[in-house]
Amino acid sequence: MKNLHNIIHGIGGISLKLKLLIPFLFFAFASTTILTIISLTSQQNLIKKEERNLLLQHYRLFLDRLDQKQAQAISIASSFADIPDTGRLLAEDDRVALQNYITPIYQNLKNNQGVSQLYFHRPPGISFLRLLNSEEHGKTAGLDKKSVSEIFSGAENSVCLEMGKAGLVTGGAEPVYYNGKIAGSVGVLFTLGKPFIDDYSSRWKINAAIYTIAGGKPERITAAGGHSLENISGIYKENGNIREPDIMISPEKHPDMSVLIGPVENCFGEVVALIVLNSDRTPTLKRLAGNRNLMVSAGIAVILISFLFIYLVIDLFIKPIKEIVAEAREIASGKRENGLDVKSSDEVGSLTTTLNTMIEALKNRRIEIEDYARTLERSVDERTSELLESEEKYRTMVENVPLVVYRILKDGTTEFVNSYLTENIGYTVEEALDNKRFWRDKIAGEAPEAFKTVWNTCFIKGEECRLDHKVRAKDGRLLRFITHSIPTTDENGEVKWVDGFMLDITELKRLEERAIQTEEVRTLGEISARMAHEIRNPLSIAGGFARRLRDAMKDDDPNKRLSIIIVEEVAKLEIFVTGLLSTITPFELTLSKVSINELILESIAELDRLLESRNLEIVSDLESNIPDIEADHKILCQAVINIIKHSIISSPQNENISVSTAFRDDDVVITITNAFKHMSNADIEQFFFPHIEQKLEESVLDLPLSKIIIHRHGGKINLIKIGENILKIIISFPVRPA
Repeated sequence: MKNLHNIIHGIGGISLKLKLLIPFLFFAFASTTILTIISLTSQQNLIKKEERNLLLQHYRLFLDRLDQKQAQAISIASSFADIPDTGRLLAEDDRVALQNYITPIYQNLKNNQGVSQLYFHRPPGISFLRLLNSEEHGKTAGLDKKSVSEIFSGAENSVCLEMGKAGLVTGGAEPVYYNGKIAGSVGVLFTLGKPFIDDYSSRWKINAAIYTIAGGKPERITAAGGHSLENISGIYKENGNIREPDIMISPEKHPDMSVLIGPVENCFGEVVALIVLNSDRTPTLKRLAGNRNLMVSAGIAVILISFLFIYLVIDLFIKPIKEIVAEAREIASGKRENGLDVKSSDEVGSLTTTLNTMIEALKNRRIEIEDYARTLERSVDERTSELLESEEKYRTMVENVPLVVYRILKDGTTEFVNSYLTENIGYTVEEALDNKRFWRDKIAGEAPEAFKTVWNTCFIKGEECRLDHKVRAKDGRLLRFITHSIPTTDENGEVKWVDGFMLDITELKRLEERAIQTEEVRTLGEISARMAHEIRNPLSIAGGFARRLRDAMKDDDPNKRLSIIIVEEVAKLEIFVTGLLSTITPFELTLSKVSINELILESIAELDRLLESRNLEIVSDLESNIPDIEADHKILCQAVINIIKHSIISSPQNENISVSTAFRDDDVVITITNAFKHMSNADIEQFFFPHIEQKLEESVLDLPLSKIIIHRHGGKINLIKIGENILKIIISFPVRPA
């Protein structure tokens, strides 16, 4: 559509002379060309029609020639039937006498009349004598079966065209009477061979050939002339089933010929042969070419004369307009003060008068515009200064505000973004402006659903949207933002663009998490301190008396076993209190670069004996290229040992424990997975609270301290229950400590 508009616009820009000249010249060329084509086409059609009629006339002459041959055969057969001795010898069944009597006559007819066969039959159709092949006698008629059967059925005579052993033949038969009774029949045949075709071609000056039909395809049997067709398989389309002559003028394989293919029927109405007539069209084609060249030359001459005449007329018409244009240019350039010269009273004169009126009006308007322009220039300068000042204030405010301020069009183009994008996220303003997928890929890359939410809310619904989401900075940092987007619509309610700002809350989120961790540690410390102080003194007194009571009893005293149990249980409580006190004992961290993978391997090595004793195995999957973290290697290693040790003690025998590491979202993550005999949701909630194991040798009382150590390193620890008896412990440490 745009290309068509450009073409129409280009046509509108050409000169008036060409606009007038091109249509007239086109119509002159088109009309002359069409008349020439119509004349040539009509001439060719008339010539082709004449050629078709001529070929049809030759075809009818050929059929008449066949009829003449059959009439000639009947005449000769009738002459033999009228000879009295013929009937007598047939009646007496004297074949030798009949042959001796007829042979001289047959030889004369063969030499002078072209008779190919002379045959006699006796009732009811038995071959009696055939002068061509004298050995064939005593058999029912084959070639002349129809003719003979008609004769003995009472016909006066019979004619036939058949395909015999000697080729295509035609002829007729007459009955022979003796003493008023039919004694037999006599028949005469002419072979339609080369002499017949040569005679026909030379008499009517036409190339002819006869094809028999064999297997549905034409088969050449005889031809005449040096220009007769040797092969018609390329132009014969009917497979021998045609009933009407087919005429082809300049067929594809013989463009210089006109060809007729006509059917030749036998006595039974069957097509047994094709007559192919062809004539040379070379003289006709030369005559047509000469006429075409003559008409084309005449057409070109007429077109050239028309072109010249039209050009002169249009030039005479355009000349006054050119003079008006030249004078108007002089007035426009200031070389001419007075109006245009009116040289005639026709339409061009009226146009000149109108232009003079318009020029005078334009002169007055120009004076008014010059006065207005001087006043307008002062107003524009004042407004421009105010606008520049306002723009500078707005730009200063937007560039200095600690927010990412942006405007996005509906196709994703970033129309505006302030420089805080570079300071906070690391991407340049140019990167945002040049990439239509910048907000989809870079800003929403970590949260594609967030981008979809903003798009649907702002661009589809036309509503404001406020969202908390993650953004990956150019240097790999994972940041948290609150985004507030406001759509702007046109008068039709369609969203034109979305304005918005992004507030970085990464540090706020980190401080919030640290506050939660600190609160957890404080709560755990308070619980531990309160329990330790409440239990410690009564426990010491009870433990002292229990041991004295145990030592005072004799070994055979039945109550001594009970005193031993009391001492053991009190010992467990003393160990529990010691663990509680350890959680509230302050400690200092000595930070250095620590490889988590190496720390995991070291922790597993410390627990080899415990693993062997419980017939367990730790399966490790440690991700390579994990960055180091800032940590106290000794204290953190002890915390990890305590957690893995608890997993070993809690796991059933012959169950493997899985330990893996990974680097995700700026955090180094340790995942410990093991099976438990039983663990309720309440057990998970109180997992890091101080508690006492049922068996003293399996006591693990440092879990609260382990959680405190992980929190002191800025890490987090979460528990996830999978199914009924699988526990996943996830520990994460930030690469950049808060």
